[in-house]
Amino acid sequence: MIVLDSFCRSVFEEVDIPFSDDDFEKALHSLINTLTVTNQYLFVTATLPVDIYNKHVTIFPDCEVIMGPGMHRTSTGLEEVNFPLY
Repeated sequence: MIVLDSFCRSVFEEVDIPFSDDDFEKALHSLINTLTVTNQYLFVTATLPVDIYNKHVTIFPDCEVIMGPGMHRTSTGLEEVNFPLY
């Protein structure tokens, strides 16, 4: 038997790309309407055009938006260590 948690999380990376496609938006609405559990969505992207932002806040009016200049830069004073890939 499979037991599902009553809370589900969905993460979408580079969300500005799929949200540019109307078929993705239809599929997302279908997903939202068919889920029987509480779902939390996390949309991540380095660039967010205004029209895509507007779609997000229309679909998820109570969303929390976190963005700002320099979010993708290494913090001052942080030492980066690179490991070789094998």
